This record gives sequence, structure tokens and C-alpha cells, in this order.
Amino acid sequence: MEIPTMSSHEISWRRKARCRNLDVDLFFPENGENVTFIRDFCRGCEVAPECLQYALDDHLADGVWGGTTPRERRDIIMGRKENPYAAVRR
Repeated sequence: MEIPTMSSHEISWRRKARCRNLDVDLFFPENGENVTFIRDFCRGCEVAPECLQYALDDHLADGVWGGTTPRERRDIIMGRKENPYAAVRR
């Protein structure tokens, strides 16, 4: 899976990401595949808030971004769930 095109600012935070050397396919699991490991991995990343914000801003409907699933991101956008990084937004 190919990740969307990113601006220079987005590339800058992406270089700090824990996942920068991992196979992108890990973040785009098949339907029904357990995502607990990758979500926990993301939540330990210093740029998880930026990653999640990128996914929210671009309405990315697939994959795990900033430790969130597509359903969780939809819930954040719809106001049914709080952004887990709202207090630490940079």
C-alpha cells in the first residue's frame, strides 16, 4: 500500500516516527486482522499526535494512524469520541 503524498512539514514529523523503517502494510491490516500490536506501537511514538492529525485532516479512511483505527477516527470526527491527543496537540 502506498501512503498519500505529504508536505515538507509532514515529511519532517514522519522522519521522527517509530514506524519510519517498518513495512507500511503493517498499518493497513486485512479485515478482521488484530491491530492491537500496531496500535500500541503507535501510541508509544513521539509523533503520534501529528500522525493522527494528518489522518483526520485528510479524512484517511483506511489504516492505523496515530494509534487509531478508521472507526475511531470517524468517531472523533463525528464528536462521539475524544481525540486521545487533544491535550498534547502540538
